[in-house]
Amino acid sequence: MTGHGAWSSDLRDLGFRHTAELLGAWDVRPGFKILDGLWFRARGMMWIRVDQSYLKTQRAHWLREGGPREAKAVALLDRAQDILGRDPMGLRRVVIHELTVLLQDHADGISVRSAVDLGVDEDEAAELVAAVSVCLAPAGRLDREAAEGILDALAAGQLCRAERYAARLAGVVADPELRELSSAVTALRASTEEALARANGLHRDGEDRQAATLYLRTARHAVDEPRALTGLLRTAEAEAPPAAGPLPVRAEVSHNGVTVTWDPATDRGGTTLYRVLRHPPGKPHQHTDIGPPGPATRVTDATAALGSRVRYAVLPLRDGRIAGRPRICAPLLVAPDVRDLALTAGRPGVSAGWRAPAAAKATRALREHDGVSTEVPCRQHGFEDRSLPPGTYSYEVYCEYPGPEGRTVRSPGVTARVAVEEWPSPVESLTGEQHAGTGPVQLSWPPPPRGEVLLVPWSGPVPEPGVDLPDGFTAAPPGPPLSSAVLQPAPGTSVRVAAVTVLGRRAVMGPSLLVESQTPVRGITAERGPDDTVRLGLEWPDPAPLVLVVWRQSGVTQERRVTRSAYLRDGLSLPATAEALDVTVAPLPSGNAEFVISGEGHIRVPPRVRLSYRLAKPGWRAGARRMVEVRAELPGSLRDMTGDSIGCPDFLLVGRESIAPLSPRHGVEELRLTGDRLAAGEPVRTEIDLRDRTRPYILRGFLLGVGAPAAQLDHPPAETLVVR
Repeated sequence: MTGHGAWSSDLRDLGFRHTAELLGAWDVRPGFKILDGLWFRARGMMWIRVDQSYLKTQRAHWLREGGPREAKAVALLDRAQDILGRDPMGLRRVVIHELTVLLQDHADGISVRSAVDLGVDEDEAAELVAAVSVCLAPAGRLDREAAEGILDALAAGQLCRAERYAARLAGVVADPELRELSSAVTALRASTEEALARANGLHRDGEDRQAATLYLRTARHAVDEPRALTGLLRTAEAEAPPAAGPLPVRAEVSHNGVTVTWDPATDRGGTTLYRVLRHPPGKPHQHTDIGPPGPATRVTDATAALGSRVRYAVLPLRDGRIAGRPRICAPLLVAPDVRDLALTAGRPGVSAGWRAPAAAKATRALREHDGVSTEVPCRQHGFEDRSLPPGTYSYEVYCEYPGPEGRTVRSPGVTARVAVEEWPSPVESLTGEQHAGTGPVQLSWPPPPRGEVLLVPWSGPVPEPGVDLPDGFTAAPPGPPLSSAVLQPAPGTSVRVAAVTVLGRRAVMGPSLLVESQTPVRGITAERGPDDTVRLGLEWPDPAPLVLVVWRQSGVTQERRVTRSAYLRDGLSLPATAEALDVTVAPLPSGNAEFVISGEGHIRVPPRVRLSYRLAKPGWRAGARRMVEVRAELPGSLRDMTGDSIGCPDFLLVGRESIAPLSPRHGVEELRLTGDRLAAGEPVRTEIDLRDRTRPYILRGFLLGVGAPAAQLDHPPAETLVVR
């Protein structure tokens, strides 16, 4: 029987040692006879022969009471009915084979006791043991694998396997069935050899199509005969077109191996699987299977040796046999090229990048220009080919692999072209000259050898001078190019201007300058305080966060940085003496500007003049008369000006009935002293008579003249200014 291995496995799963135990599982007594058919003991002394009726009865028992083992047992009984239907002694031979194997492996050896233990009736046990011993005498043991597999091999057309099994069974006394199987193997071998001889002759005569037909027929009947498969591959090679062209099988080398693709079979005679083989061109006998057969029309061979030349053949299979002539690809060199080759033309020349296979021993590049080929030094993944004149260049990049016999094998190579253009020269320097020290900035630069210079306002990060700018820069620069080389940004703004050289669509960065225009400081005021300070007021020059205040007095210069928040919170007071002082307030620049258009403001604070007066009665009988004493304190710079009263105001004493005068016009002028008189520096005393004034009469002093706003007048106690 065929498929004995699966049959035995199912028996073991059901807990049976051999087929007789399965067949005697229901309604029979222990023990069976085997010498003249297969019999089981019934009730009393009766024996029941195993026939179709018996098998149906056993099957019905399993269906009725089989439990979880029912399905597998019923399937085996169905197979037993089929065996018995084809050969009335078929089940007997199956059981005898199983008993032979079990007896030779039994702990008690091949003995009556062992046979009885296996269920053989005692009346037949001795005779069975004698027959088994005679059968196994030459070899000593039965080769179970060969005995159970020879029929399967013949049924599958596996001639070579069947021959190996027949050779392993040669030491066993053959029964008629084994002799018949051995004869079938011999006959198949003879017909195979005859067919191979005829096919080889046809091939030698150039009749490859007829030879292929005969090789195919032979391969279908002897599926494991390597010479038939080799002949099929040889004729497929012979019939392939000699020139490169489309073939039914396509192979492409990649970094991951060789990818083989083909068109599916057009006929629909069942499921088609494909067997893929690899062999060196002209050596089909050295073929290697690429994975197991499958339905896919694409496989990847990751085991092909780098540097080798190969061909791939695809064989259609149906039911485990070759269903048609092989299809074959063109010879292929297993030497993958680089991937993603990219050439970039720039100022230094041409730069290249690619992805090289990890197994490549080396990567090389050749440059071709004007019919001259030159090797370019390169790294594993790219090169830099510098100092190239304008023109079109072609580059070929290929990989080298260790080949057979120590030779080096190169890949087919990848070619790309690139155009090298003329590039502009960068501006070497950019200088500026500021008119009046703080006014507009005039830019200048030396003309570059190639290209036109544009002054481009730049925002954002600034590239280094000499850096090539991206293509399309001239069409969309960061800002419109300036029409003038004179820079005067709007107050409160700054601008960075770069000198960019352009030539066609190319542009290169040059040096740049930052020019800052400050917001002017307006509305500066200064007021002296009573405590030797000067308080400043101004309109803050937004957006400056800081201003620098510088003041000069008596040859001494001082400065202070003031933040906007501090000014708005506390104001701005400067320590100062009575002398005149000059104050400058300027916004602080950002710190990185090369030129600053200043927005500083100025104010001059004149020297401080301080006057004081007091009133006193000239005697105890003075009545309404009063002695007025006026004293002027002038800074040293004014005292040194002999005879000059510049800056010293006039003093005016005004009186009014009942209410103190608020201004010189709100009362009667009682006394006027000129600034010239007071500037002498000595106290001036004058008596006034107020006897005709209505009392209470209130007096108050005022300052008049050019120096009055900047002068300070100290008033006496209020009670001394009242005449009662």
